[in-house]
Amino acid sequence: MKNDQKRPPAPIEGIIYGEVSAWITIVGMVIAFVGLIIGFIHGGGIIDEIGLMKDLFSGTGESAIWARDSVFSSMPQHYWFLKQRISGDEVSMIGLVVACYGGVIGVWGMFLSMFRNKKVLLYKKGLFTLLALIIATIITLAASGSDPTNFLHF
Repeated sequence: MKNDQKRPPAPIEGIIYGEVSAWITIVGMVIAFVGLIIGFIHGGGIIDEIGLMKDLFSGTGESAIWARDSVFSSMPQHYWFLKQRISGDEVSMIGLVVACYGGVIGVWGMFLSMFRNKKVLLYKKGLFTLLALIIATIITLAASGSDPTNFLHF
């Protein structure tokens, strides 16, 4: 490519998605890192790491591992870390959730930005807008921990 050729400008939808998801993900990573530091300083996490490694290498089942090596009696569900006392593990999990929701918020921002321009909105007869809505819905359900098959069983 010659140096005198100009590149086309990046679509604003892509910029919105990229910037929003990147910055929220960075914030989530910082929160998770703070959680790791808290865990190293204070200890006392929810998992006995030594017992976990022994059980994993010996082939112990998942329910037995949660019962033996964690503060839970069974595998925790959904946002368990919001119900626990605040320790390094919980702060790290909150950081991971924030980082995951960066993509969710970014894709919804991209979808909504498609409405700013009729040409973008109706490109390929609205197929891209419809696909953006479907993708945004799927990743929102996935990030929320919802079972997508449950929508049929009101």
